[in-house]
Amino acid sequence: MTVLLNMLAVLNFRSLGAAMAEIAQDVGAGPEHELWFPDAFLTALIVATPISAHLVRRWGPHRVLVGCIFGSVVASVLTSAANGTYTLAGLLFLQGLFAGPIAPTTQTVIVNHFPAKRRGTGMAIWNAGATIGVLTGSLAGGYLTELYNWRVLFLLAVPLGALSYAFVVKVLPHQGGSADVETDWRSILLLAGGLTALGAAVNLADDIATIGASTIAGFAATAIIALGLFHLFNGRSTVPILNLRVLSDHQLAATVAIILGASALNFGLLETEALTEIMGFDAEIVGLTNAIRALAFLGGVAAGARLVDVGFRRGLVLLALALIAIGKLGTTLYGADTGFFAATWPPVLSQAGLGMLGTGLAVLAFETVAPALIAAAASLFVFSRVFGNAIGLAAANTARSLREGQLLAAGDAHAVAAQASFFEVFWLGIVLTLLLMPLAWRLRASPQSA
Repeated sequence: MTVLLNMLAVLNFRSLGAAMAEIAQDVGAGPEHELWFPDAFLTALIVATPISAHLVRRWGPHRVLVGCIFGSVVASVLTSAANGTYTLAGLLFLQGLFAGPIAPTTQTVIVNHFPAKRRGTGMAIWNAGATIGVLTGSLAGGYLTELYNWRVLFLLAVPLGALSYAFVVKVLPHQGGSADVETDWRSILLLAGGLTALGAAVNLADDIATIGASTIAGFAATAIIALGLFHLFNGRSTVPILNLRVLSDHQLAATVAIILGASALNFGLLETEALTEIMGFDAEIVGLTNAIRALAFLGGVAAGARLVDVGFRRGLVLLALALIAIGKLGTTLYGADTGFFAATWPPVLSQAGLGMLGTGLAVLAFETVAPALIAAAASLFVFSRVFGNAIGLAAANTARSLREGQLLAAGDAHAVAAQASFFEVFWLGIVLTLLLMPLAWRLRASPQSA
């Protein structure tokens, strides 16, 4: 059930990435508008994820997941018939709103149903669903678009949604939630508006030359005001929409900080771009490299589950961060004459480290959290991962684009400027990975330690 649901949450986003050029051309979007589509989906994820804890408290995980399934399927079918840039971007935003609560809700179910000694296995299953969705979406995106049409990609959600619904009805009890839980619509609207503006500022930052600095600054100012008001009203509520008090648990706070930083270092799309720009790999080789990356992540997930189940904790986090750093170091060796193996082993190490780290932290995050606060902790954990990924990729792309522009203006050749700008961002990733390592000492050394 968890695998299917997490596949449903990410399948369309990854399919979108694989068929971006064809989709943009078909709906009449210019090159400057191509990024609107993944940005719309990702912004909606940022908005919907932190609200999931309130949804679970109010309606229970069964109803939340059923609603997300139906909403995702309907939005996907409408997307398959979309014409026009704004219509498609709006429908992808709607998809993201329904996909957002799935990961934290399924994580809550895992924590509540797996005993502590087997929670590593449970979190491996939880991570595997999203990874299989990434792999399926990446492969299906290019293959089905070439054979048929990009619109077929979004219809894959129909059978996947039907299977997910059947498993939810069969496996998950129809219980939980309470009609007595009040919904503070003022706080929800402020949070949604603030996060939408923040997501727009982050995701559009790498297109600042087209969008304009004043527009980005306007989004950022709106986010600061709306989120400031949300914090004021949410803090006064007896049943807050987003319970930030749960971060008083030091173990949870440390895992959230590490997963936020590590997700910001997941430069997968940037590394893929480097394969094309620097080494000139064709789409087939790039696709094969991405598939190997996904398999490496799955291997890291399985290894992380095993290691954390046998009590390897701080060491697991440090080992995973070391693998990420070594992988990032390998990407700094990319050059025009780099072969397939030399281009593949760095992301394999990084993805194995990220898979290991994600599974380990997903277990450690909930060890000391009170059962009543599991849903709130899950929403913050998943939000940190989603937001970290968005802000990291946007910041890396923006820094690379600006640096490449500086080097071109200084008279460097385009190939030299592109390679230098990529490498500087990859070196920054190494430094940030090393800076995360001290946070591992905030984690408990063993389940029994105080």
